[in-house]
Amino acid sequence: MTIQIATDVQEHPRQVGEKWGALVLFLILYYASVGSSPFSRDEFLERAGGDIVNQIVWISFAAIGIGIAFYQVPRATVLLRRSWPLFLVLGWIILSSQWAPYPDLTYRRGGFLVIMAIALFGMALAAPDAKKFLGTLLVISGLVMTINVVGVIVVPGLAIGPDGAFVGLHPHKNSAGQIALVSYLTWLVAAIGNRDLRWRVFFGLGALVWFGFLIMTQSKTSIGVGLLAPAALVLALNVMRTEGLVRVAVVSILIGLAGAIWVSILGAGLSGSDLALLAFGDLTFTGRTDLWEYLWNEIGNSPVVGVGYGSFWYTGLRSSPIDFATGWAARAGQAHNGYLDLVLQTGFIGLALALIAILRSIGLALRLATRRGLASDESTAYILSVVLLGAIFLLNFMESSYFRPNHYLSVLFIMIYFMLEVWSQRLDESPAD
Repeated sequence: MTIQIATDVQEHPRQVGEKWGALVLFLILYYASVGSSPFSRDEFLERAGGDIVNQIVWISFAAIGIGIAFYQVPRATVLLRRSWPLFLVLGWIILSSQWAPYPDLTYRRGGFLVIMAIALFGMALAAPDAKKFLGTLLVISGLVMTINVVGVIVVPGLAIGPDGAFVGLHPHKNSAGQIALVSYLTWLVAAIGNRDLRWRVFFGLGALVWFGFLIMTQSKTSIGVGLLAPAALVLALNVMRTEGLVRVAVVSILIGLAGAIWVSILGAGLSGSDLALLAFGDLTFTGRTDLWEYLWNEIGNSPVVGVGYGSFWYTGLRSSPIDFATGWAARAGQAHNGYLDLVLQTGFIGLALALIAILRSIGLALRLATRRGLASDESTAYILSVVLLGAIFLLNFMESSYFRPNHYLSVLFIMIYFMLEVWSQRLDESPAD
């Protein structure tokens, strides 16, 4: 009896943490989706690095995360050790203050990113169950997208931009497109993975509505990823169901088909320029190539370590190279390419460190998703992590989201990263029969 009581006392903090973990996860995801100013076109948060309300909210989440880690020191220590690639990136970001022209901005913006990571670290400890992750993301995405759709109908003046693009309760059509894309993919994966026909139909119809909203945002990058996602998901699922030489054969066939399609495109006389013109309506990817050319010149000034995190975009009244740019580059607040943005601010060293964390997360997700003998909900959660990480990876070729504070996709990436480390730890502790 004494031994049992001692065990209960030791397990109590963990049980309490997991009891409230789903609520913490819900609140963080909701705030990351909606922010502090719903139905507002004001992009103050992006320009100033966060208002006082935003700072208080994330500091509160971080305090909860520290409390959770304090009551689960052994598990927190393991997660901290396993997550070294991510913390190495954060450390390099803070270190860039030593050569940044505005070190105070690096400390403020990099520090905010660290605070956000601490909150998500604690959340991963508090809500480690894959089924809770899946269920919470379904509820949050459904709630936010329902508000978006209702907003377009009830308050079109606030939910529809001046160009006719749907923005819902978000500040920009690209933000709305990214959240609609994540919601659509989440519900699509849930529809495919659910074994109950009624729920499959429900999630499928929801995914269809969210995709319709995505189309109306006119966010071309998100729409493109959304169109590719179903085919990629079906192919991935079929590949994951195979083993050994069969898998090698299937992958080889897919590569061969991709090559045949590309040869057919070239044979039809279509060029990369023709495809870009078809997708974006111009050959500059809606002005991105002009911006990228300008930024490459800036990268040449400090290619190894970068200009310093947070010391290039929106520096306020202080002088910045971007202040002397012309055209669209002068109005841009990001590189519209997450990998280029990392090189710009943290150099090729920062990009290499970030890619280690990114590729590790994708590798962990694939390892979990291909594991056999899993419950349906758990398997669906792992497959969803692969899909979302893949979508974020692709989106960052046209938008910047990796390691950006106050950015929904950045929150989602770091959250999934920590969750994957927790899930993989459990996998290592309980190997399949």
